[in-house]
Amino acid sequence: MPWCEVHHAVPWWVGGASELSNGTLLCSRHHHIVHNKGYLPFISDREVIWNLIPGRMPSKPLSPDDPRIHGPGAPPGYPATG
Repeated sequence: MPWCEVHHAVPWWVGGASELSNGTLLCSRHHHIVHNKGYLPFISDREVIWNLIPGRMPSKPLSPDDPRIHGPGAPPGYPATG
């Protein structure tokens, strides 16, 4: 779809992988909202679940053994990271 942008659930700049399991599609408006608010999704095999608590998107590099590196974001209830 030409109006969609690919969003890394765990951002590439903190170590998130550029893999299908770590990506979802958003329109430009919602992509900017997600980054401005710091929302972090959980991507399952069937759906994307958005936790709308601001500031959950990691902003600092993750350690290589962090389970979020390869997606699918953070499951519901995962502690806030900031």
